[in-house]
Amino acid sequence: MTLTEEGGSGTTTQIVTESVTQAFTTVITATAGWTGAVCSDVGPPGGLYLRVLSESTGSPVEGANVTATNTPVYCDDGEPLDSNVTVIFTTGSTEWYSIYGEGPDNSFAVTVDYAGQSHHFVADLTPESATCATLYLPSGRTNVTWAGPFNLSCS
Repeated sequence: MTLTEEGGSGTTTQIVTESVTQAFTTVITATAGWTGAVCSDVGPPGGLYLRVLSESTGSPVEGANVTATNTPVYCDDGEPLDSNVTVIFTTGSTEWYSIYGEGPDNSFAVTVDYAGQSHHFVADLTPESATCATLYLPSGRTNVTWAGPFNLSCS
């Protein structure tokens, strides 16, 4: 695996090389700072895993443009525990894509553009479990499940 990071003005580009090359653009729009606020966060979520499948074949859809923006957890002082992050990428032949899961986030708003159609949904995250979201094309039907306690991947 190769990881390259380039920074400047709050923008980080990560290029991950596996069997398929994926380009992720992460745009940080706000920075959180710990202020000693009281939070009752049980534990961090296991992150969001997304797949975009063809309804007719059940196989991964290549060429779908994905934008996913997190909604961070907020404490009693109104400050977020994580930065606002937007992840942008185009799907390839990979089945599951791991989307940012490093901070205490409540949910991700996901938009997938493919073949002139735009599909939107929100995937709520749960503590200590991966959130597994599937978008079926062309209908736009979604299925969001949780992998279970301490299960941090989808299959």
